[in-house]
Formats: sequence, structure tokens, C-alpha cells
Amino acid sequence: MRVLSLLLVLSSLAEAVSVGQRRKVVQSFNVRRTKSSDSTPLQVGNGNFTFGADVTGLQTFKPYAIMSTWGWHNFSLPTTPGQTSVEDYTGLQMWTHGRLFTYEVPNPAQSDISNWLRENPHRLNLASVGFDFGRQNVPEDDLQHKTQELDMWSGKLSSSFVYDGLPVKVETWADPDSDTIAVNVNSKLLRRDLGVFFDFPYPDKEKFNVPFVGHFNLISKHSNVLERLSFNSARIKHTLDETTYYTLVAWNGHGMGGAVRDGLAPLPVVDGAYAVYEGIEGMWTSNATTNDHPAMAGIFGLLPPPASGEPLDMAALKKMAFKIKALWALDYMGAVEYLLHPIYQFDNAGYPAGGLRVPTPYFPDSASLLIATAMMAGGWDGSEGATGHWPKSWEKDVRVQGFLPAL
Repeated sequence: MRVLSLLLVLSSLAEAVSVGQRRKVVQSFNVRRTKSSDSTPLQVGNGNFTFGADVTGLQTFKPYAIMSTWGWHNFSLPTTPGQTSVEDYTGLQMWTHGRLFTYEVPNPAQSDISNWLRENPHRLNLASVGFDFGRQNVPEDDLQHKTQELDMWSGKLSSSFVYDGLPVKVETWADPDSDTIAVNVNSKLLRRDLGVFFDFPYPDKEKFNVPFVGHFNLISKHSNVLERLSFNSARIKHTLDETTYYTLVAWNGHGMGGAVRDGLAPLPVVDGAYAVYEGIEGMWTSNATTNDHPAMAGIFGLLPPPASGEPLDMAALKKMAFKIKALWALDYMGAVEYLLHPIYQFDNAGYPAGGLRVPTPYFPDSASLLIATAMMAGGWDGSEGATGHWPKSWEKDVRVQGFLPAL
């Protein structure tokens, strides 16, 4: 029994070492690039679904294919009389070993239906997905310090580059069990102009037109319909001839806040101060317009200054803060003290208490307190980090970890 136990232990150790050795051997063949190839992509996939990427980890500069085992398409049958169906094809008879035999090869007398059978069905390039840098015709040469590595053990494709002075790190994965690609992008550019585009090609008839599959300029032959499913997901319906398939897109991260920010209408200014209502006479003097939440107080801190157009008017903002203090008897100049004011009560489970007009729990109270705390813990654009944002009397007692900067 002792010998058997010893053999089992040694077997386990040998297996563990063997896995580590195999990983080391496999990863010694990792593929590394510093620019896109004109002929071959780096791919992630699972045997039934594949995504070809250029040096950005997407298909930004090279329209490599996304292909599957289920994505097939047929062109319309020819209209030539006598060649309008598969059954019309007769094959080509040739003499072989002294007898006449019918071969299923192109028949010059039936060229149209012969070519149709040769070309159909054909595998589809499902889509092209790449980075949008916020302006037209950005060449790959504008990207600096490009590096890329395909891990042959894990299947992860890691790409990095610098654009407009800011680094971009990209991880591209394929799910082993579904037709899904996951992309993780880490960059401050997401808060500015960096976005993603989707393009859907129409199939071509070129058998040897590799590595790029499909026509991207035949927009009259197919159609796309975008359907918003939720705040962070959408579905794209692609229809070409008798073929229809769907692309589901889901996202998260800080980039959406920048898009919302840049699409906002100009903030209304009344009597030199930011206001809740625009175009209402006496907005700052009428009880009808000053008896509810001073919602315009949130314009400073929840979103960064706009990337284009008029910047935030700090004079109007300060005047607004003083008006809030006078009309609502709230000192918004001390934001944290305001959120900890005795009028904002929390029960023993941490739920914010409501009042006569609102029910309990009243979550705007807790949401405001949480986001203010998170911004003190992680900072914000232009003032990142965990220090310098807390009240001075708190700093010696505060320890934070894992917070990201707010917008």
C-alpha cells in the first residue's frame, strides 16, 4: 500500500510538471507582430467560428473575415432558359475506358447553371468590426508602438498601440462553446473619440479573392436594421437575398458616458445661472419652479466638460450654487456635508428613507452618496488616483482599492 501511495503521488507530480512543460513548449510558438499583414490575419476561434484580426485586435485596417460553419448564402438562380434550376444541369459526358460516363463538371453548353453550382452555396463573411478614431481615413501608420501576440495555449490575442499620444490595450477572445467574440479595450481614448464600427459585406464570386471576402460597397444589394435592446445592447439584422442573420452586440465601460456628454444640448442659462427650466419667466423667483429638486446641480461632476462646443461656464455654475443655497436652504458648496445632512436619513439596513412625497427606499439619496464616495476614492478625469479628494480630516483614516476614475 505504501508503494502504491508513493506511485500515485509521483504520478500527480509528473502530470503537473508535464502540463507546465507543455504550456511552455506551446507558448514558445506564440505569434508576434508589429504591423498588420496584407495576406494573413491572426485568428481566434473554436473550430466552428473564427474571427480574423489585424494588428489592432479588430478589423480596423484590414477587412478580414468573421466566418462560421452555419453562415452560408446562395446567389439567385440564373434566368437563362433551360438553366433556371438545379435539375436542369445534366453534367458533362466524356469517354472513359471505352464507355461514355457523365461527370459533374462544368458543361460549356450549360455555362450559367454550371457556374451557379460551382459558386453556391458559399460561406459568408458575417461582418467586419474595427476601431473608429473619430475622423476619416486614419492610416495604420498613425498608430505608434504597435505590438501583438497570439497566445497559442490560451487562445487570447493581445494587441496594443498608441494613438494621439494615448495607449490602447486590446484583448480578443473567442468563446469555446458559442459563436461569440469578447473584446476588452482599456484606454482613456474611450472617453474621447475612440469608438467601434460594424460593416457588413455582400458576398463575392471570387474563389481566390483571399484573404478578404465579400464586397463592402454593394450597399444596394443588402440591408441592415439596427434595433436597440437596452442601454448597453443592440441587435443588427442583416438581410441579403434569401439569407438573414443577426448580430448581437453588448458593451459596457466609460466610453458611453463620453458619447452621451458630447450629444447633450447646450445647458439653459437664466439670469446668468444654470437653471432647471428654459424660457419660463421668473424661473428663479417663482415658487412653482423652485419647490422641487435642484436637479441642475448635477451638471458639475457627473459628466466632464464637453469635448466640443461651449465649455462649462464656471461663473454661471457658481451663481447657480449660491441661488440653490438661498432658495433651498442647502449649502451645495460643501457637497459631502450636504449629502451627510441630517435631513437625509438611512435605516438600519442602509436604505435611504423617503418622506411625505416620496416612498422608502428613496434611492437618489444613496446613489448620490455612493457616486460622491466613489469619486473621492478613485478621482476623475484630470485628477485620477485615491488621494487628494477626501476632506483633510478623513484622509488618515481612509484606505481604498480597486476604484476607477469617474468621467
